[in-house]
Amino acid sequence: MKKWMIALLVLLLALPAEISLAIGSKTASVQLATGKKYVSYVSFSASEPVELRPVLAQNKVGKTQELAQMAKTHKALAAINGTYFNPYDEKDLQPMGGIVINGAVQHFRGGAVAMGITAQNELIFSEGNPYSLVGTLNAGTPQEKSWSAFNVNHLPTSQAEAVLFTPAFRTATLSIAGFRFVAVSEGKVSAITKDNAVIPANGFVVAYGSQRRDSDNFHIGDTAVYRLQPSPGFEKAVHMISVGPRLVAAGKSAVDLSSFTEAKITTQKGQRSFIGMKADKTIVMGTVSNVTILELAEIAVKLGLADAMALDGGASSGLYYDGSYVTKAGRNLSNALVVVKKQQATVLAPKK
Repeated sequence: MKKWMIALLVLLLALPAEISLAIGSKTASVQLATGKKYVSYVSFSASEPVELRPVLAQNKVGKTQELAQMAKTHKALAAINGTYFNPYDEKDLQPMGGIVINGAVQHFRGGAVAMGITAQNELIFSEGNPYSLVGTLNAGTPQEKSWSAFNVNHLPTSQAEAVLFTPAFRTATLSIAGFRFVAVSEGKVSAITKDNAVIPANGFVVAYGSQRRDSDNFHIGDTAVYRLQPSPGFEKAVHMISVGPRLVAAGKSAVDLSSFTEAKITTQKGQRSFIGMKADKTIVMGTVSNVTILELAEIAVKLGLADAMALDGGASSGLYYDGSYVTKAGRNLSNALVVVKKQQATVLAPKK
């Protein structure tokens, strides 16, 4: 064998092997007391070289986009609709649930159950919001004080609210009558205004309603920072999305509808989406048509899920895999969960 051929062979053997992902879609029938139901789902092992994470439509809070377009933007192998949002008012379109991406809070307001995603793709479930936003003013000085905001990137509905706005919000300009705004740029208070504000590209704005006096603590030039403080057991979460209700806990139906009032969630049948994890760390996300939340929980149990929760449903319910729809959502969406390849991972598994 010639020397150049030997050298080429050595080089080829030294290259990293192509990684095959065991991710695929499937439709299964599940027998319930009310009849046979068909569930379409995508599943993959948490140990696969992929990442499950939330994404925002057009990378902004309060925008919408087709599920397939969100998937293509992020080069996703698979995608499913995420948390609730208001699709009926073009001036709103805001989520109703928490969204944290790469440890950065994108949105807080609403969401009965939170699902954290670790770097190992393991799912952590928690009732309510598992984070608190901790703000510090003039840290390390005699003038150090704490500050807080309870909602993030969601327009307030009363003058008693305190809201943090970041560059992830759909527009940099804010106009809310009666509110005082503290703008922070590069870690320092750069402006304090009333009724109107601009979110700095390298900072944030804290908006305080007229019933609050918190803004009196801030002065131009003060240093101001904030961080997310996870609740015990949620420290390993890299991403988070909150929606609900919870469907399954410890392998058994665990539906609690006490925080929901709309019949389309509490009693009516409809198109549903869900996500959960088996005891062996297999992630399953799927859609089912014409079922109640209780029936959806029963289906999740019969699929072998140890933990699961419902995602947004109805016209928002959609599932995407391998470049096409498994279930097409009936409208553009505010947010989604996507499965993307980690570096050097290549999809070889055929669509089932």
